[in-house]
Amino acid sequence: MIMINKKNIAIVVLYFTIYSLQAQVRISGSIVDRETKEPVVYATVSFPEQNIGTISDGDGRFSIYIADTTICKSLVFSCIGYQRQSIPVAHLLKEKTTYMKPVVSNLSGVEVKAMSYNALLELTDRVFRKARLNTKATQGKVLYSLESDKDDEPLELVEAFYSGTQSMRYGLEEMKLKNGRIGLNLETDDKIMNISSTNVIINFLPYNIPANNFGLPPMPGNYRLNGMAENFSFFEDGVFREDTASLKKISFYSKSGDRIEGHILFYHNSLQMKQYDIKVYNAENVLFPAIKGDRIDSVNIHLIYTYKKDEKNVGNMLLERINMDYSLHYYSAQSKYYFPVNTSAFFLFYDYENPFNPPFFRDTKLPSDYVKIWEFPYMDAFWQYNYFLPEDEKKEERLLFFEKNGIVKTREDSPFNPDVEELKSPLRAWSKERVDIETTTINSMFSGFDDEMYSTIGVMDLKKLKMNNASYNVDAQIFMDYICLHDSLYFTTKTFINLETSYFLPTPNAYAAAFVNMYFDLYEMSRRNLEQRLKLLPTYNAKEVENIYSEEMKVLNNNIHNFKNGTKDATDIYTLINWWNIINDSLHIDQSQSLLDKPMPNLPYMFDKDEIMLIPAYFYNTGIVLLQLGQYQDAAHYFTKAIEKIIDNKKNAARMAHLYFRRAEAYYHLDYTELFCNDLQKAITLDDSLKEYAKQYLKYCESE
Repeated sequence: MIMINKKNIAIVVLYFTIYSLQAQVRISGSIVDRETKEPVVYATVSFPEQNIGTISDGDGRFSIYIADTTICKSLVFSCIGYQRQSIPVAHLLKEKTTYMKPVVSNLSGVEVKAMSYNALLELTDRVFRKARLNTKATQGKVLYSLESDKDDEPLELVEAFYSGTQSMRYGLEEMKLKNGRIGLNLETDDKIMNISSTNVIINFLPYNIPANNFGLPPMPGNYRLNGMAENFSFFEDGVFREDTASLKKISFYSKSGDRIEGHILFYHNSLQMKQYDIKVYNAENVLFPAIKGDRIDSVNIHLIYTYKKDEKNVGNMLLERINMDYSLHYYSAQSKYYFPVNTSAFFLFYDYENPFNPPFFRDTKLPSDYVKIWEFPYMDAFWQYNYFLPEDEKKEERLLFFEKNGIVKTREDSPFNPDVEELKSPLRAWSKERVDIETTTINSMFSGFDDEMYSTIGVMDLKKLKMNNASYNVDAQIFMDYICLHDSLYFTTKTFINLETSYFLPTPNAYAAAFVNMYFDLYEMSRRNLEQRLKLLPTYNAKEVENIYSEEMKVLNNNIHNFKNGTKDATDIYTLINWWNIINDSLHIDQSQSLLDKPMPNLPYMFDKDEIMLIPAYFYNTGIVLLQLGQYQDAAHYFTKAIEKIIDNKKNAARMAHLYFRRAEAYYHLDYTELFCNDLQKAITLDDSLKEYAKQYLKYCESE
């Protein structure tokens, strides 16, 4: 990460805290119940003057930074079941313990009458209907935190900031990653990676009808009155006070198998939802292992949705946080046994209507946020300025544990090579090491798809080929993220190529490797130009930074256009050499080896671009790649598939001839003499022009 200060325009590596850039005061302490002296967990601590806040952790601790010019103001403490209170900052700087007074369950001076069961059902339905009608979507910032343990042994720690879109009816609708960090225990045989936890929350629709809850069963909020009454039982569970308002609690449990239980807490007068608490036992098809062959069973999930009033829009409620705890039994195919896993996670929403500026990154359908977090450069300044959870000794101990027993991403150069195929990244950052076209092709070809499904990605993206009439695709991009703080700009950039979505069809072209690498190099040249321009910015604001990025992308697109046309898509050696000299002057890359490679002798390409037949062409092209890589058994297999797919008629005679000839070539290398000679004879019978290519082989077959 690079920091540029306007006063001295120097590149500085961040080893100091961001708080030196502005006068900040840290307020920390513990929140406890005045009567029981137990910690008050997940209490909200807010500072209205700066529209910031935090929550207390599992031990009741909190920590928040405020400007030192506001120490004469107050922090506001609130939690369901406790009296809301405002405490001066000056007092909190001296006293580290804040006592919260619990409210009584039955309101003093108020006669609370029991409702009939039908009236209770109708009231519950009215609360859910009110929530269902609240569809206003709000964007804001989200902090996500997850910890997993096995018998008190840390397995993983994930923290990430997102821009999120949420509404009452649909819950958390969308999350776009800003930056994150991960700790993983790779020493244990009992590996687990919760790559589907965020999917559960994003796909859970608390009050929608129908449910479609990503494997979770329908909840009371997913039914209308009759369905709710048929599937759940309800009972009154108390009345509470929050400031001047009263809150009513109604609990529920499922009638079949006691699989679901929970409660709703809502404002008695307005019927607005304050909290939706759900426990699901033995949930099925909800969480999925990252490691192929592993299983997850006996999943118990506890979800708590907590809302707050929208101060700007009367009658609207905003998601304040989501707590997600779950326990499960994880079966490891490698170890061949089950082990228990306990996970605690939360999503904290804040700074509504002011989401993060998203990174400049074209999402290429990466396997999971794990891969995104590792590929996005880590921004120290961003975390130091935005992280507001309590300083937790337990978390520090976990990070040290992961550094010793696995990996932890808290800096840009951390490696990410977990021995898990599903989490391997298709992205490769630019380096002077050249991209191997054959390796890229073969990896892409077997990158997670079944050949019977005629994949739409990778080396043989023939649908894209037909649509764009292109024989190659170099899927490269320049990542950029930044924050502007007072007189300083902090930014990170990175050049990527996606090896899974990039391809160059195996035509007899000697210069394909040089072409693809130079194509990628042009992106790196633009990235470096982008950095230089950002360093020279006279003022630092989002609009200026984004304008520079857009301008540099226009220059890059123009260079790519000239490069493709000038080199005639990798066929004009002289223009390639000219571009090589330009790139070498900038990046000092030697392309000579790839430029001097000799063409492989080859038959004419089988299908003209305007005559592509998707399925047989896919098998034929794949066979060609395998043939050139010396994998003859697999090559013969794919040529056979292509033969089976083509209709055998006069129109396709030449195609059939080429297929038999290519399969014969594979059989020749495998020493399958009889099969080789049979296919060679079929090829010549169908297309007499192939005799010229087959002279030496015909003599061999005749002698046999």
